[in-house]
Amino acid sequence: MTGSRSEEAWRPAFKTGQIFFGDPQECCDCLIWELRTSGARIEVQPEARPPHAVRLISIALLLNQACEVVAREGRKIELRFSACPAPEAAAAASTGTGPARGAPDATRPVLGRTQS
Repeated sequence: MTGSRSEEAWRPAFKTGQIFFGDPQECCDCLIWELRTSGARIEVQPEARPPHAVRLISIALLLNQACEVVAREGRKIELRFSACPAPEAAAAASTGTGPARGAPDATRPVLGRTQS
């Protein structure tokens, strides 16, 4: 991956998630390696080719966030959150102590796979 895009340090996450994109809605499983208030580093299957704009969702991290792809190296993708959540909400989401209230559409039920 390219160098750090922010001065904020990455925090280990190591949780599963999904990225949603397209119309009709498609999804792809991912592994969330690291988080920070402004983004995430994830890993996807080699055949996955997400577009520039995706939604990252992780039940384990209480995360539901619109994102932009800022870098990709093989299976690893660096995402920048489109609308950064409030710092206390991001901290709660990364520690699992509360919902990510600053995340857009956090209450919309979008989890699960769509049919092709």
